[in-house]
Amino acid sequence: MKTAIFLFVFLIFFGIVKGYYRPQHPFPEGKIYVPLFINKTFKEDIEEIITQKVVDELLLATGFKLTSEGKARFLLRGEIVKYVKEPVTNGEYKLTIGVRILFLDIEEKRTIYSGDISESLFSSASQTEKEMVERISQTIGRKILNLILKEFEKNGS
Repeated sequence: MKTAIFLFVFLIFFGIVKGYYRPQHPFPEGKIYVPLFINKTFKEDIEEIITQKVVDELLLATGFKLTSEGKARFLLRGEIVKYVKEPVTNGEYKLTIGVRILFLDIEEKRTIYSGDISESLFSSASQTEKEMVERISQTIGRKILNLILKEFEKNGS
C-alpha cells in the first residue's frame, strides 16, 4: 500500500515538474509577440525589467509561446506611463508604476483587452529600488493575466 501511494505521488510530482500537468484555463494555445514596453516616464532602464516580468507571468500561466511579430496570433503592447516615488517617512517611500496595455488577437482582428494598470509598494530597509520595480512588475504581470483571463472567459476565447 505504501508503495502504491509513493508511486502515485511520484507520478503526480514527475508530471507536474516535467510539464505534463497544466491547470485548466480558457486560454487558447497560440504564439504571442510582446515587444519591449515603451517607457514614457523619466525613469531610465525600467522597460526591460517590466517587460520581462510581464512576459514571465504570461508564459508561466498560459499555453502561449513567445515568437516574432509575423508569426504571432496574439500581441501584447505596453507603455510605462507612470513612475512615482513618493516620500512617506524618514528614508522610506512609496513607489507606484503604471502601464497602459493593449492585448490583441491578430488572427481574429479584435482587441481582447485595453486599459491602464498600476501598482504600488512601500519600501523596506532591505529592498533596493530595482527589487521593488521587479516585485511591482511581477504583480502587474499577474493583473494583466487576470484581466485577459476574464476576457477569454467572457468571450469563450
